[in-house]
Amino acid sequence: MDLKIVKVDFKNPDFKGLKEELEKYLDVQYKKYNPQLRAKYREADADINLAGAYVAYDEGVPIGCCGFIIKDNEVAELKKMFVKEGFGGIGIATSLISMVEDDARECGMKKMVLKTGEPLRAAVDLYRSVGYAIIKNYSPYEADPTAVCMAKSLIKINVWSAEKRNAAREALGYLNLYRGKIFVIKYDGEAIAERSAHESVLHDIKILAQSGIKIVLVHGGKPYIEKEIKNSGVISEMVEGRRVTTPKVMDIIKETYLELINPRLVSLMDGAGIGISGINGHFLMCEKKKIDGQCMGFLGKIKSVDRSLLDKLLNDGFIPVVSPLGVGSDGYIYNINPEDAAASIAKEMKAEKLIFLSTVDGILDKSGNLMYEIDIAEAEKLREDKQISENLYPKFDVTVDALQNGVSAVHIINGTKQDSLFDEIISHSGVGTMFTDKKAAAKRRLIVDNLKRG
Repeated sequence: MDLKIVKVDFKNPDFKGLKEELEKYLDVQYKKYNPQLRAKYREADADINLAGAYVAYDEGVPIGCCGFIIKDNEVAELKKMFVKEGFGGIGIATSLISMVEDDARECGMKKMVLKTGEPLRAAVDLYRSVGYAIIKNYSPYEADPTAVCMAKSLIKINVWSAEKRNAAREALGYLNLYRGKIFVIKYDGEAIAERSAHESVLHDIKILAQSGIKIVLVHGGKPYIEKEIKNSGVISEMVEGRRVTTPKVMDIIKETYLELINPRLVSLMDGAGIGISGINGHFLMCEKKKIDGQCMGFLGKIKSVDRSLLDKLLNDGFIPVVSPLGVGSDGYIYNINPEDAAASIAKEMKAEKLIFLSTVDGILDKSGNLMYEIDIAEAEKLREDKQISENLYPKFDVTVDALQNGVSAVHIINGTKQDSLFDEIISHSGVGTMFTDKKAAAKRRLIVDNLKRG
């Protein structure tokens, strides 16, 4: 094997030949998804004018290609990444990407973006392995449900600044403080649906776990469930804004949780996560939940939590990823409010922190400023004054209960923002709202003062 990568003109016959092979491959991959949209992309790229193009050769035979276009003054877009079948796994793709990035960097580009898709999970994994993170879909892919857009900074930082060194010391102080402690994290379905911070959230969770923090991740899935219910044509009664969980709705919930959301989150954790639900080992036992005296079908209220399964997984080095389903004494499976599931687990395990990854930054005061720290008494007054938005009521109700039952602190942060989880946990100020009782708040101030002094 004699491998060589050469910069060529985008009109080069070898590049054009590889590009056409790529187009045919994509036609096949997207045939069952949206062939019309695929045809539109194909037409738009027919005469694409690349700022840089590269071809990989093996003994003079073209086997791979890649290029980029300039989107604006600072952003380039990776295009036409392709390696022929039989030549994968030997570093050709990563070498092509690296050369394209260097070329774009020399052109003054500060960021590289790209679009791949759900049918191309191997490509997504490749880009993640070389530093790309999933971002919100950019134009013209906003309305494409199969599109996965990613980005990577091209700015090379060779020397740590004093600010970065201080931040590292601050982070290490908190990581040492929380080593061996339990965090229960509830990832809102609405935040999951945003997708823009998936990589950041799950990467932060893995880093915290690798630092010795024991993490239980509970997920929601409301937007996905509502979409499936609508698509299926299932009609069910609503009580106080809550859907009655009929058998048909229950089937949709189980399928959405156990076959879509949970496996997706686990797959993005690179072997660190393991998917379970309250059904496993019957560790979440339920009874029927009523609202205003009316039965809500298979909506469950947690009666007990058996932590033994969670402890075993945590002690074995895994991050349990929990779907909020439970089992009743009648043997039926019940849907559980994800906030209730997370709070019940946190209380049973006397968690150091219960963290809600939501779509809001936290609690705002009357002037619209973020409230970084609130004690229980202050929180209850905010509720009385109707300063808490209704969409936060479920979180607020379980927050007060959790703090009164052994949980040291509860956080509400924006799970759709990059790095928000890490910044909240390992910095003095944080980026969201933290709830504590007065005793815990005084203890935290002492700890923070000690950490600041080093």
